[in-house]
Amino acid sequence: MEHKSVHLPGALKPFLFQDPGLDRNPVRTLYRVHGKVEIEIEERVRAVSSGSSNNLSGNPADCYEVQWRWKKGFRFGILSRQGLWPMRLEQRSGGVPHLDDLQVTYEKERAHLNIPGRDLCEWVTVPMGVMEPNLYAFSLQGFPFEKKEKVVFSELFHWPTVVKKYALYQGKVDLSTRLGTFACHLVEVGNRGLTRHLAPRVKFWFNIHSPHEMLRVEVPKGTFWESEVIEIMSGEVTGQSTRADNVYG
Repeated sequence: MEHKSVHLPGALKPFLFQDPGLDRNPVRTLYRVHGKVEIEIEERVRAVSSGSSNNLSGNPADCYEVQWRWKKGFRFGILSRQGLWPMRLEQRSGGVPHLDDLQVTYEKERAHLNIPGRDLCEWVTVPMGVMEPNLYAFSLQGFPFEKKEKVVFSELFHWPTVVKKYALYQGKVDLSTRLGTFACHLVEVGNRGLTRHLAPRVKFWFNIHSPHEMLRVEVPKGTFWESEVIEIMSGEVTGQSTRADNVYG
């Protein structure tokens, strides 16, 4: 399969990731297996205004608020509706400072990171179109699946290093889960250039039906990282029963 590359940084196409209507994502429960640790995650998405987290101002809802909550922590993010670019990320893993706790704010060509457990708090310059890896499950719902393109972009990697990334469309596949078997778009995300061996090639399975909610993500075990799987456990799957027959067309 041939793939045409679309470059974000440098020759930025700000609306490449088209909004599929993230606020239509069903409320559901995921399970995460990281190494030998397994947790349940509740996922919620809603449309909000950039001027107010609760959208009480009456302004148009130009952003999405995404939440993953588990027993001892949470991940909270804000994405722009146009382009699905990251605007804010906050993650907490317990009641005391933890190395995984962080706060990131993105503002055009710079980003601010605060990691209390590492005594790190600073601004860095980033390219236009930089992506937040902790929000890929939502940003990539806007991937141009039908065009079968290879999208290239940048992300912050081991702060404050910026690395080149790619997202490669790998076709339509059936995915078997605890909830049933579903038709999905499969996308691989990895590093480009000299850093291509420093990070895993992560696979994402997205619902074939809009808004293309993520049904599974898989990180293979490597030299410097544990294996990880996040997959749907309960809830609705948009536009599908528990069979993937007759959906490819």
